[in-house]
Amino acid sequence: MARVVVGLDVSPQSREALRIATHEARWRSATLEAVHVFQVGEVEDIDPLAGAAAMSAPTAAGGAPAGSATREAFQRTTQQIDEARQEAKIRLQRIVGEAGDALNGVSVEYTVITDQHPAEALVKLSENADLLVVGSRGLGGFKGLLLGSVSLQCVLYATVPVLVVRPRLHGSPVQ
Repeated sequence: MARVVVGLDVSPQSREALRIATHEARWRSATLEAVHVFQVGEVEDIDPLAGAAAMSAPTAAGGAPAGSATREAFQRTTQQIDEARQEAKIRLQRIVGEAGDALNGVSVEYTVITDQHPAEALVKLSENADLLVVGSRGLGGFKGLLLGSVSLQCVLYATVPVLVVRPRLHGSPVQ
C-alpha cells in the first residue's frame, strides 16, 4: 500500500509539512505515517545511561553487591522514560489532530521513535514509502538560505523522494 511519511515536531514548518503531506497522501491514496522522534534528553532529570551502568555493575560502592536500591532506581528511570514516550505520542496525536478536517479520508498511523537522530529515524522509516515530507527550520549559518540539518540529511540519504517544506516568505501562502 502507498505510504507518505511526515516528520513532525512543534515548529510552524512541521505543521506546514503535515498540511502538504496530507494533500500528498490523499492524492496518492496513501496512508499518512506521522512520525515524532523522541529524545530521552527531553525528559528532565533522567540519565538512563547512569541507570543502565549501575544495573550492569557487579558491585556497588565499597565492593558490596549491587542491591535492590539500584534496581529500583533503574526501574523508576525506565518507568519515567515510558511515561515520557507516552507523552510524546499524545503530543504527536495532538499535532496531527490540529489539522482537523484536512485529514478527512486520510488514514493516519502514528510512530514515536526513541533515541535516534531524527534524520536517521526518518530515512530508515521512509525506506519503503512513496514520499518523505519534512519541514526545514533553516537555522544554519546563512539563515533562510540553507536547509536545516535534519532536512538536509534526509535529502542526502533517503532512498525515496523527499519534499522539504521551507518557511513561508513574508507571509505568502504556500499552495
